Amino acid sequence: MENYYSGSLDNRQGRTIINLYRLEMKMRHISEYVPKESEKIILIDSLSINDNRLPTELNLREPIIIIDHHKIDNNKKEKGDQFI
Repeated sequence: MENYYSGSLDNRQGRTIINLYRLEMKMRHISEYVPKESEKIILIDSLSINDNRLPTELNLREPIIIIDHHKIDNNKKEKGDQFI
C-alpha cells in the first residue's frame, strides 16, 4: 500500500491522524504518485477527488472511503456508502 498527501499537513485534525499512526514517515507527496490498476483511494480531510488541492491530471478513481470533518454538500448524490 502506498500513501500520498497533497496540500499541507498542518491542521489539528490532520496532524492528530498523522501523529497517531506515524504516517509522515509512510507518506509521499502526491507529485510522486503513479496510478495503478488495482489501487483503492481513501480521502482524508477532503470530500471529493475534485478537491482543488489535488492535481486534476491524476485522474483518480472514486474513493472507497472518505474521512472528513467538512460540511456535506446536500446536492451530491449518494452511491452506496459513497458520495459522488
